[in-house]
Amino acid sequence: MSTTDEPSNESTALPNPIRALNDPLVSCPIVCGEYMRATGFFYRTESTTYLVTARHNLRPTRVSISNPKTGGQLIEYSSGENHSHIDIYLASPDGWECKRIDTRDNLDTRLNQAFNLDVVALRIRFEPENHGYRVWTPECIRDPHNEDDELMTVGFDGASFPESTESYSRRRYRTSIGTPRLVPFENSSKHMTDVEIPHIGIGLDTSAAGNYPGLSGAPVLGDGLVGIHIADDALPDDALTQLDLPHARRLVYFRPSCLQDLLATTTE
Repeated sequence: MSTTDEPSNESTALPNPIRALNDPLVSCPIVCGEYMRATGFFYRTESTTYLVTARHNLRPTRVSISNPKTGGQLIEYSSGENHSHIDIYLASPDGWECKRIDTRDNLDTRLNQAFNLDVVALRIRFEPENHGYRVWTPECIRDPHNEDDELMTVGFDGASFPESTESYSRRRYRTSIGTPRLVPFENSSKHMTDVEIPHIGIGLDTSAAGNYPGLSGAPVLGDGLVGIHIADDALPDDALTQLDLPHARRLVYFRPSCLQDLLATTTE
């Protein structure tokens, strides 16, 4: 998954990651359980505002999705993380404000009970707009098949945070978080006309600057909200040779249509 370093098969120098000069405030850095550094964004139904992120950042998760074209596994992984709180960092003129939410009080939605879905949404009791943040709504959801050839992930990777070798301190993080990373990538889902993969979108980053620890939970954007980044992996050497690329990574994201389950607030 994107929170774990993997050996790289790239034989040439990697390009430098692209960083926003100014934070567009479409996502925010989070720390789960004073350990897992990741990304989230804000989403609102008619009555409730949520922080959305990847489920594996804070709760045990198992994802197993088959490839309907080959019959094999498209993606399969599991995580045993279990964190009771999240620190949400919000940009401010004086640095970063920090708001802590208890994850144990926010798992009563149908969305959050889906064990094979790597997306979680936690209720918040503050107004992100007061800090300048974009809050996505059901009207913002887009299908990747109807988007342009390029999409963009905007989130906070490991280099956006202070060094992880030091003990976690909210005071230090409030003065040390950097700008988000921008990851433009090819909208592969748009061209997969011969197969439909429920819930999942696929992309190809042909200018991959290493992997993406910390981007799990980041929004995938086109004209609107296209997905929630959850995983990435390096293409094998034979695939790189076929594509005539020195390096590339496959990106996997959950389509935001799963957030419609938040309209049914509690589980049945």
